[in-house]
Amino acid sequence: LGGGEKKKMEGVSLLPLAAVVCSLGTIATSCGLATHYNHVPAYPQISMCGMLPPEKYVFSIGMTVAAMLLSAMMVVNHFRSEKLRGAAQPGAWAYLAGAHLGLGVSSTICLALMATVPVSEFPAPHVLFAVFFFALIILFQLLASAARLRDLFSDPKEIWKGVFMVLTLVGFVGWQSTG
Repeated sequence: LGGGEKKKMEGVSLLPLAAVVCSLGTIATSCGLATHYNHVPAYPQISMCGMLPPEKYVFSIGMTVAAMLLSAMMVVNHFRSEKLRGAAQPGAWAYLAGAHLGLGVSSTICLALMATVPVSEFPAPHVLFAVFFFALIILFQLLASAARLRDLFSDPKEIWKGVFMVLTLVGFVGWQSTG
């Protein structure tokens, strides 16, 4: 990699960290403000922390920025993966790569809309955007895992990573569905 190419990659590598810091910082700040002004109970649901001013503005702007960062990260990772694997990948996997990106970006749009539509003013659309966000992001992760598992199981030395991923995925889905 040349100097300019390396600088770009260093900047892009900060996207995941920026998305996590932005989303967690937004949640902490908006919930802190909501608790400080007694707008919510001691342990509120996250959506409750975006109902009233001033935390409403922090929540909607911060989560929208987090959604944009996540979307940018998904697009960059998609094109990076395509470049590494080669764009001429035949069969269903070529179509799944596009579906994977579509699901990911659609989920971030739902996240931004969920953050912008307060649950106190429009409960049905807020909940609908939340359901679509979580459903789409789970499908996104399943496709990402399937693609990664396909790569891992094709190399006998990497099978243990694939088994670990499957066990982790089953544990996460089990935890989410029973929680």
